[in-house]
Amino acid sequence: MKLVPVYMEYSSIKKNLAAIVKETDLLSTDPNHIRLSFNKRAQIDNIQSIRGQDIKIDKENGRIVLSAKYTTKIPLISNLSLDIDFEALSE
Repeated sequence: MKLVPVYMEYSSIKKNLAAIVKETDLLSTDPNHIRLSFNKRAQIDNIQSIRGQDIKIDKENGRIVLSAKYTTKIPLISNLSLDIDFEALSE
């Protein structure tokens, strides 16, 4: 049950990255605007794992691709914890 919120947050991050790519056109791509847009969405969806500064912005085949890599640590029992590595893409 401790894994459910982590995967829900990952799903929310992917959804927000995809939505930002859809609303951003290639000609007026301002990295600061993209990061600010993500920060606003993250505040609404209560995303705590990453911020706009953590987003990598690339252009591939004439389109924008947003990605973010992060690790989440989940305490399980006593001194045992689980580290999960995520890579969210806007595709």
